[in-house]
Amino acid sequence: MRNVRRKATRDCIATRGNGHGLPKSSLDGAFETVFPKRPPRSLQRKLSLQGGEQLDALGVIKRRAGSIDQFTAYSRIVAEGWIERLRDDQITRIAQRYEPLVGLGLATRVSGNGGIYGRLPYDAQLLHDFRLANALSQGGSDPDGLQADEATALSQLHKTLQAIGKEPGRLGDPCGHPVPYGVILQADGDRMGALIQEATTVEQSRAISRALQGFAASVRGIVRHYRGHAIYAGGDDVLALLPLGTAVAAAKKLSEDFASAMRDIAQQLGCAEGEYPTLSVGLGVGHLVEPLGALRQRALLAERLAKGDALPEGRRRNALGIILGIRSGGEIEWRAQWRDYEALAELDAFIAAYAEKQLPSRVAYDLRDIALRLRWLTDDSETSRGMRRAEVARMLDRARAQGDTALDPAIKERLLRRSQETPLANLADTLVIARWLAARTRNEVENQ
Repeated sequence: MRNVRRKATRDCIATRGNGHGLPKSSLDGAFETVFPKRPPRSLQRKLSLQGGEQLDALGVIKRRAGSIDQFTAYSRIVAEGWIERLRDDQITRIAQRYEPLVGLGLATRVSGNGGIYGRLPYDAQLLHDFRLANALSQGGSDPDGLQADEATALSQLHKTLQAIGKEPGRLGDPCGHPVPYGVILQADGDRMGALIQEATTVEQSRAISRALQGFAASVRGIVRHYRGHAIYAGGDDVLALLPLGTAVAAAKKLSEDFASAMRDIAQQLGCAEGEYPTLSVGLGVGHLVEPLGALRQRALLAERLAKGDALPEGRRRNALGIILGIRSGGEIEWRAQWRDYEALAELDAFIAAYAEKQLPSRVAYDLRDIALRLRWLTDDSETSRGMRRAEVARMLDRARAQGDTALDPAIKERLLRRSQETPLANLADTLVIARWLAARTRNEVENQ
């Protein structure tokens, strides 16, 4: 019996030759590393290896294939709002400190995407103080340590950024540090399957394809106009990276252009006006240190939020969904259909109020506190609405904008009115999201 069992058992023979005992690729853990020993420092930088990261042969090919100009560093897109605040002389000083880091292999240039980042054409990783601090600390954590010229170049950039952070920028207020949050946009067409089913001839199918191709061809230019970089534009499917301040405007423009591109063919095929193709857009907002895969997943969830498949038919699709992932907290969601002009105008008004320092950050959190204190008011009677309004009015009277000034009457009235029309917790979430989308500096999201 023992011999029979042994004959039926296959020996476990290694499928690869000399990979015994080598670490696996850090990307998927499937194949062995191509680095039998610690790679030299120059190779680590060329491949952007982080710490003890390992790559197999395919991983190395993917990391080095193609032209680097076809991509823009996410850190550069994230920093765009802050860079726009800088004066020309401040840009010049930063460039003088950044250029030597390129020669040392500690930074890279950015020259793609139509050259729109030419004012400061660098990856901007080291503009974020936590990234710069990590680079400066390599002498203690990296066995190779920092070379003297590398440490000097990094220290000079650090001193320059520290000085500029305290100086006034273009708008007169201190520049501070770049906000470390950015946006991934994910969009998808609505009712496209129904439109395609209406096509009964080859020419009609071609007309749909031409309309989709025309829209897709315009996407990169639209996203570039809003200071972002389109990663993919295929028919009715869009993936792009954007800075905080322009993400909502870019999403709106894409939805308008898609609807316009598909309107004629929908009319030709006899679709009812309410069944014309539209675009649902999701914005995933997250911190720079989050893996891009996690940010992409948040953008996909935001797109699903915009689609609203679980909602009643009249409220589905044709919408903007936003999911904000706060590094020190949870996630906050916001959604409105593109035809809900009041909700979109409200978000724009709150974003503008925060950008112009007309709203203090505490208002959103004070609204949450009021919602908790008054949670025992479960009805919507006139008395309950009056109590909520009185509490909100009292809080807004105490609130102070920049310069210790009272809130703008129009902003105060909008908040009071909305406090009667929507749950206070939802209004607070809208304000938090607006605050993040208006931010240009780190202090604007970290100081609460």
